[in-house]
Amino acid sequence: MLTKTLSFSFVLVSALALTGCTDPIVGSWEATEKNACSERSDFDVDDDLLVKGDIWFEDAANQVCFKCKFDGEFDDPEDNKYQGEVDLEDACSCNGETNFDAECKMNDDETELDCEINLDECGTYQDDFEKQE
Repeated sequence: MLTKTLSFSFVLVSALALTGCTDPIVGSWEATEKNACSERSDFDVDDDLLVKGDIWFEDAANQVCFKCKFDGEFDDPEDNKYQGEVDLEDACSCNGETNFDAECKMNDDETELDCEINLDECGTYQDDFEKQE
């Protein structure tokens, strides 16, 4: 009986250790709204808080759309805020720069993010994202 109890306890502790330590930002995220071109930006975050995804931009007249691939990394959160850097593909540079500061704030139930990327003199990209199951 003691052996069964110890085995069950080990399995339970192992299961809790595997599921209880994941940062809430880990997973897939998709923009809550489509842009003017009927597209949604999206990204994935892995266990190391590495980010990879696609951002959709429109020109100033909302007539031309283009997709930019990016990757980056977030720091550990502070007060539900994640900060880090993203690196856009070369074709999406702002005056030759591709590396920009990013910040995402998570809501209390950990299902939505409000994200901004400071694109220096090219402006700010802002979007709201929902966690995908």
